[in-house]
Formats: sequence, C-alpha cells, structure tokens
Amino acid sequence: DEKRHEDFTGVHNRWILENLEWAGNGFGGREDPIPDLTVRIPLVPGVNDDGENLNATARFICELTRSPKVDLLPYHRLGVAKYGGMGREYRLQEVAPPEDGAVLLAVRILEEAGLDVLIRGEPHGHD
Repeated sequence: DEKRHEDFTGVHNRWILENLEWAGNGFGGREDPIPDLTVRIPLVPGVNDDGENLNATARFICELTRSPKVDLLPYHRLGVAKYGGMGREYRLQEVAPPEDGAVLLAVRILEEAGLDVLIRGEPHGHD
C-alpha cells in the first residue's frame, strides 16, 4: 500500500517494489546465476499486519518468477532511545510489539498463499 508506506516512512515504496520485481524475475532476463532472494517484511501492528495488506503482499510476491523466502521481522522498540538521542521524532512511540498470535496469523496468511516463511531468519513452529 503505497499511501500507507509513505504515511509511516515519509517515502513511497515504488522503488522497493520495482527492485523486487527486477530481482524476483531474474534480473531483467540476465542468464547469470541468480542468488537466493529473501523478502524481509517488518511486521508493525496497526501499520501492515492486517489481512488485507498481508494478502496483497503475498499476491505480489507470488507473481514473481522466482519464489523467494519471506522473513517476517516483528516490530520491536530497540530504536526508540536512539531517535531521542539524535533529536528525531519517533513516530511509532505508541506502538507495542506484536503478540505471538498476531505473528503466527501473519505467517499463516503468507504460507496459505504458498510462501516459505521465516520469523527473524529462523524456521518457526506452527503452534
């Protein structure tokens, strides 16, 4: 969702999507060996963790020629103090990390679309 991405990051996501299409479709048809591709998705409650957004993300990724792994990165608050130290406003001050159930629901949505999903770079249980 370009508008949502811009609202929360300050920039559009067109270049991210274009680069992913380019890499996911074989680097513009080059015949060189293609490295493995992993799509890393920060999972931010109230921003991109709803079913509509996750399903749209899954559709986009599934349309790529290559089927990349998806690595969910649940939101954390480790950077909050750094923003203050840099004199910058932290726009997600009120956002709490997602609960385990919400992360597993996101995994389920993406896996049901046929994607291979990791959490923080690691395989997960389905409990």
